Amino acid sequence: MKFTENDIIKYFDIILLSDKKDSFFSINQILIPKYFKYDTSDERELYQELRRELKEFTEFHKYFEWFPNGSCRLTPKGLEAKNKNGHLKYLKHINKPPKSELWYNQNWVGYLLAFIVFLFSVYQFFENRTLKSQVDSLTSDNKNYKDSLSEYRLLLEKQVQPTKKDTLSTSYHSDLKK
Repeated sequence: MKFTENDIIKYFDIILLSDKKDSFFSINQILIPKYFKYDTSDERELYQELRRELKEFTEFHKYFEWFPNGSCRLTPKGLEAKNKNGHLKYLKHINKPPKSELWYNQNWVGYLLAFIVFLFSVYQFFENRTLKSQVDSLTSDNKNYKDSLSEYRLLLEKQVQPTKKDTLSTSYHSDLKK
């Protein structure tokens, strides 16, 4: 029988979370009395296969330090996994982003909104400047047109209404002709 990864993790957590009296322990003493029978050759072979899988698993993850007499000791990483209540919870803990990253990830919407407001403000600033320059240009053009119009009006008035001097001079010339 081949053990699945979930089986290995299940038995690893049983060993990890068992109440050990000291830092050295034997997985045989933890698993055989409660979880495995060791009476027949098939049962012994099944258990030995599990033991090999557990040894490979714990050496790969560096949870246990194995000794030649078959006993084990928790490494600092193993102690941390025990404090987190098992392998999967430990993995979840170490893969969780630090609080600073978590804070950043949770507030990305706020940052996005702030950025959009900033862009809108910059757009409004330049749009208002453009409109203001256009209004100033139109005001200046309007003033120039008014000035030109008043000059033309004065010229027209001069051409239409004769001045007193003009009237006198025409009457004088007419007197002379008589």
